Amino acid sequence: MTEAGRLRIEGNEIHITNPNKMLWPKSGITKGMYLQTLITLSPYLLRYCQNRYLTTIRFPDGVQGPRFYQKNAPQPLPSFVETCEKDGVNYVHLNSVSTLLWLGNLAVLEFHPSFDLITGDDPDYWVIDLDPDQEEDERLTEAVLLVGETLRSIGLESVPKTSGASGVQMVIPLQKGFTFEQLHTVGQFTGTYLAQKYPGMKSKKGLIPNTIHCGMPRNGLKNMAIYWTR
Repeated sequence: MTEAGRLRIEGNEIHITNPNKMLWPKSGITKGMYLQTLITLSPYLLRYCQNRYLTTIRFPDGVQGPRFYQKNAPQPLPSFVETCEKDGVNYVHLNSVSTLLWLGNLAVLEFHPSFDLITGDDPDYWVIDLDPDQEEDERLTEAVLLVGETLRSIGLESVPKTSGASGVQMVIPLQKGFTFEQLHTVGQFTGTYLAQKYPGMKSKKGLIPNTIHCGMPRNGLKNMAIYWTR
């Protein structure tokens, strides 16, 4: 994809602009290359963004330029893009490849789907955040193993997923029937237990050097899973 034009997919036309713009200059990755990658990743990314309120981070001049969060759906809005309103915010519902490529053309490089479901159902997964106080912290791998072992000891399986610039989210699939408040209580207990057992971890964020924060988001809409094209 080297020339601006219209891409037809799922019966929809998407206007592609500046496909040769460098989004990752050091790696030589253009917007066109990024859009092709999004098509490849779409079966996986859409699965975790459907039925959720989407916040995005846009990088109009690439990863080395300024960035900004966007909650309200960008305008003008193509007819094929579905939205959902909550608390006065009109969120994009990322439920199609067409919408994904439209967002990619707007230089959306981070996708933050909410834990809250649009349908209002009980949460179907929860996470424990692991955030090192410095990037490239080798102890993060050990922390992932310790949290995974602790969760398995109480009958919960988890999958580690990178998030943000340097953190990891431990994702725990759930059966229906739990509230966010119940999950927050379990997360607080887990974080406190690990912080007491392992000196290199802490259960609250703060200016404590050489530590890894272990915690649980309180609710669904204000906290999100993070999918970032590293």
